Amino acid sequence: MLKKSIILYLFLSLVLILAACSSGGGDPTQTPMPSAQDLALALIERGDVSFARGDFQRAVELYSEAIFFDPENPDTYYKRGSAYLSLGNAPSALGDFNTALDINPDYAAVYNDRGILFASSNQADSAINDFTQAITLDPTMPSAYINRGAAYMANGEFNLALADLDENLRLSPDNPEAYKLRGDIHFNLGDYETAIEDYSQTLELEEEYTVVYSYRGDAYTNLGDYEN
Repeated sequence: MLKKSIILYLFLSLVLILAACSSGGGDPTQTPMPSAQDLALALIERGDVSFARGDFQRAVELYSEAIFFDPENPDTYYKRGSAYLSLGNAPSALGDFNTALDINPDYAAVYNDRGILFASSNQADSAINDFTQAITLDPTMPSAYINRGAAYMANGEFNLALADLDENLRLSPDNPEAYKLRGDIHFNLGDYETAIEDYSQTLELEEEYTVVYSYRGDAYTNLGDYEN
C-alpha cells in the first residue's frame, strides 16, 4: 500500500507540473501544486462514493491512501473504521476508532460507532460507556440514545432503557425501531396493553416490519384477546 501511495503521488505531481508548464509558458508557478491535504481530500471523496455504493473494500483502500497523505485527519480513520466494521473486521475497525479518538477526543460520532462495535461483541458495559460519552458530547444525537437503550436492555436495565428510548422518540418521533424496542420492554415487563400500543405505532410507521405483527399477536394472546 505504501509503495502504491508513493507512486500515485509522484504520478499526480508529474502530471500537474507538466500541465502547468504547457499552459503557462514554462512557468509551473502559475498552477499551484496540490498539497498533501488536497490529495487526501480527493481520495476521501472517492472513498465516500465507494462506501455509499457498498464497495467497502475499495473504500478501505482509498481511505488508506488518504491517510498516507494526511495522517492527522480523524475523519479518515473514522470513515475507514466504519468501512472495516461493514466488512466484519472488528479489530481493524476498533484500531481506527481508537486512533480517531486519540486525535480528537471529542468526536461524538466515533464514540457512538465504537459503542456499536462493543455491543455487537456482547460488551454491553463498554458499549454503554461509549454511548454515554457520545451523549455527553452531543446530547441531541438520537442514535446514541436508542443504542444505549438497546445496551441497557441487554443488561436487563429496563427502566434506564425506557428513558433512553423515550428521549430518542422525543428527538426522532418517527423511528419505528424505538417503538419496537419499547414495545419489547413493556412485553417483557408484562405490560401487554402498552406493548400493543408501541407495536401498533411501529407498524403504522413501517408496515413491512413483519415480525412485529407476531409480537403484537402474542401480546393480544396474553391478554386473552384471541380475535386480534
